[in-house]
Formats: sequence, C-alpha cells, structure tokens
Amino acid sequence: MEKLFLVRHGETIWNAERRYIGRTDLPLSEEGAKQARRLAQRFSTEKVEIIFSSPLKRAIQTAEIIGKENGLKVEVLAELVEVDFGDWEGLTYEEIKQKFGDLIDRWLFSPSKVEIPSGEKWESVTQRVKSFLDQMSHRPEKTGLAVTHGGVIKTIVGSILDHKRVPFASFLISNSSVSAIGFADSRPFLLYLNDTCHLRKSGLK
Repeated sequence: MEKLFLVRHGETIWNAERRYIGRTDLPLSEEGAKQARRLAQRFSTEKVEIIFSSPLKRAIQTAEIIGKENGLKVEVLAELVEVDFGDWEGLTYEEIKQKFGDLIDRWLFSPSKVEIPSGEKWESVTQRVKSFLDQMSHRPEKTGLAVTHGGVIKTIVGSILDHKRVPFASFLISNSSVSAIGFADSRPFLLYLNDTCHLRKSGLK
C-alpha cells in the first residue's frame, strides 16, 4: 500500500457530551450520520480501493456510509478497536479528575507510564497498532481507508513520530476528521493530520 487515510468515526451522543468512549458500543448520532455522508462525498474524488473498520458500531456505520456511496466493501479489523478506558468510560474529563486526581493528565502526557484503572494496558494498544501497520504495508491495494477512533489514530501518529516526544495531549483528532499516512520501503510516514474541511461545507460545522 502506498497511502492510507485514517478517518475518525462520526459523532456519538457521548462525543457531543465530551465523555470518554472506548469499548462502549454506541451508534452514530444524527449529527454523526450527517458527518459520515459528508465524508462519503469527500472520498468520491479519491481513488480508494478498500475500507477497513473497527468492529464498533460507530465506526462500522461511518465506514458503510462511505462505502455505499463509493462502491467499496468494508473489511472489519479487530486491531482498529478503540482503547478500553475501563473505569473512565462514560465520564467527562472533569469527572475523571474528581474521582482519580491527576491520573488522567499523566496518562494524556505519558500513556506508556500510566495504567487506566480496569482499562487496556498501553502495551496492548501499541501492539495492535504495530500489527495493523504491518498488515497495511503489505496490502496489494495502493490506497486504502481505515475508519477507527481517536485513541487509535493518536497511537498510530505517535508511533510514527516518536511516542516519547508526542503526547496525546499535544494534538487533536476530531470526529469525522481525515488524516493520512504513506508507506515507503514498508515504513509509514505522516502526510497530514486532522483535516475537517469537508465538514464546513453547506453549513456543517
């Protein structure tokens, strides 16, 4: 593969309420479905050959909307599932701070050194991402698209740029944003990050 688009799924109710959502399997909200349709329009001019998706509903729905409009099949990959936020699931940042003190801040700046209570270990997240990138580097398609989650995309970007120097808190991955990576000699490199221009058309935010 030469190029892979990384798409964060459309908005859910918890996203709108700024709640941490990992493995909680919520569907897209009405706004999220609208965002997915805008993504489908954006990719109508790209030569995407295949769509990959996380197994969670919000990602699959986004992928299927893009795929239906562009005649592309969706392949579900377990490696693309979101980070399990354990005891933080469904809580806002402020609620997590109240219950767990500065643990959330330490995780955002150095996730490899902090464990989420009852959540997924960082080693598991990075291993999943490494496995996914290895698969993509050897795929026969030239251009693919992966619909996944903010935590996964940040982990992918961090693995390319250096996790120790690029904490999660240093950049944003918005709902229905598009980032892109390329491959050279089977090694991934970053092309661009968190593009949301397609959402600003026709009155969409």
